[in-house]
Amino acid sequence: MKKNLLITSGLFVVAASFNLQATAAEDLCAANLQSLQDQKVSTAESYPQVKTLVEETITNAKAAQAQGDNKKCISITRKALIKLRTYNN
Repeated sequence: MKKNLLITSGLFVVAASFNLQATAAEDLCAANLQSLQDQKVSTAESYPQVKTLVEETITNAKAAQAQGDNKKCISITRKALIKLRTYNN
């Protein structure tokens, strides 16, 4: 009985951990997309190439997000946000 309880408790902790990681990835993906939307509004007016980069990135990241691939969404958006820093400096 004790052994089954420990196994069940362990599985619950592992499942909760994965759920938290998935939620964090979704939140980071959404936050990065929001940052890109903000960049599109603020920087894209002055730099047409930035507008193109941001629009393409948002499209690709949302496609990854729709497929449930939050890691890909984060990777796509992070790369674009790093590139955009050069335009803002």
